[in-house]
Amino acid sequence: MSLLASGLTAAGWTLPSRATAGASTLTTVLLTVAMAGMGLSVNVRSLRQALRPIAVLLIVSALLSGLTLVTLL
Repeated sequence: MSLLASGLTAAGWTLPSRATAGASTLTTVLLTVAMAGMGLSVNVRSLRQALRPIAVLLIVSALLSGLTLVTLL
């Protein structure tokens, strides 16, 4: 479900299932196009210089995911 559909549902508005399915499909397509655009413009050689920031990003992401899991349980 898209962010718009989630917000409208949380506000108490009901949406037809065709509308939420369409919004979900549109969201998936737009996200795929955006990720492909970012991936096509990446210089692979420059990623070698970014290994340390990528490692920090992965560690922090794992820690936040673990903290969120513990908080929800």
